[in-house]
Amino acid sequence: MPTTLALGIIRTQLFSPDDLEKVKQIQARYKAAVLSAYAGTPAPAALRRSTGYLSRTS
Repeated sequence: MPTTLALGIIRTQLFSPDDLEKVKQIQARYKAAVLSAYAGTPAPAALRRSTGYLSRTS
């Protein structure tokens, strides 16, 4: 079953309070993408659940 749930742990280091605006600009450009879209490759075949194991759909 596909899911839209993802978890990311990202840290942008701040060296001094003067860097705060730069950090906010960098963080505003963060975006999430599926790996195939990021790599510019076709998405893998969808997985389906059968008898408790994940198997490729045909």
